Amino acid sequence: MGESSILLSKCIHIVSHHVIIIRGAYSYCRRGLAGLATCYHLLAIDRNLKIQFLEKDGIGAGASGSAAGLLHPYTGSLAQLNWCAQPGIAATIQLLDAAAQAIEQATYKINDIVRCAIHPEDQQAFFNIAKTQNDVSL
Repeated sequence: MGESSILLSKCIHIVSHHVIIIRGAYSYCRRGLAGLATCYHLLAIDRNLKIQFLEKDGIGAGASGSAAGLLHPYTGSLAQLNWCAQPGIAATIQLLDAAAQAIEQATYKINDIVRCAIHPEDQQAFFNIAKTQNDVSL
């Protein structure tokens, strides 16, 4: 098995709920953001791969469309830093930049996030995060 095949099989394993079937040179993917990103990376490995999208609604019409474009690494009531958040955001920005290059216009705008810490436990958690994360301030 060649290096590309090993990488392809790892990619398929990681995103198995977005890549529905892989047979020969065909893959069947959903059209949410994760499925589209998977297709992008699969095609980067093998440009001859044939991809069929399976989605009853439009691109990003499901859960991908519900976040209204918000991308940040801190989630939950205590704003915990997600596992692999920074590499994930970096990879997302690479995909957005590739899309921007393809359509010849900007695909995103970097902005600040304001999040209120109302409860004392939230305030303490936010204070601790601000001490350890350079991109967070109070």
